[in-house]
Amino acid sequence: MDWRILKILHKVDLQLRLPPELLLVILHHLRFDRNALRQFCLVSRQLRSLSQPFIFEHISVGTQATRQIKSRSPCSSLYETLCQSPHIVTHIRHVDIVSPRLGPTWNARESTLPLLLTLLADAEIVRTFRLRCSSESWGDLPLELQHSIQLLLKSPLLA
Repeated sequence: MDWRILKILHKVDLQLRLPPELLLVILHHLRFDRNALRQFCLVSRQLRSLSQPFIFEHISVGTQATRQIKSRSPCSSLYETLCQSPHIVTHIRHVDIVSPRLGPTWNARESTLPLLLTLLADAEIVRTFRLRCSSESWGDLPLELQHSIQLLLKSPLLA
C-alpha cells in the first residue's frame, strides 16, 4: 500500500465515516498484509483500533537482535509495547517463539522472554503456543523461563 492509498483512506475516513462493519470486512481481507494494516493504523484512531486486533492476533518472536533503535531484540520491543499499551495484550491469540538456542547464553541477552510469557499467561487469552528451538533439554532452560512456559501452558484457552 503506498502513500496515495493512505491519503485516499484518510479522506474517506474523514468524509464518509464508513461503518465499522464494512471496515472490518476490508481489514479481514488484508489480515495477512501486515504493512497495509500498519498503514491503516496511521489513518485514524478508529482504523487503528480496528486494525490492532489483526496485527497482534499472531505474534512470532525470534531471538536474533534486530538493528532497531537501541538494538533492542524483537522480544524486548514487544514486551515494551505491551507494557506501554496493555490493551494490546487482549488481541494476542497465537504465540510462536523461534530460537536456535534457548540456553543460558541466549537467556542472558533475552531476559524479557520470561516476563513476556508471564504477561501473556496472566492475561489468559492465548489459544496456541509454539516453541521452536534446537534440541535443548528442558533442564537446560533457565528456571525463570521454565516457570513462565509452565504458566502459559496452564492457560484455560490453550488448545
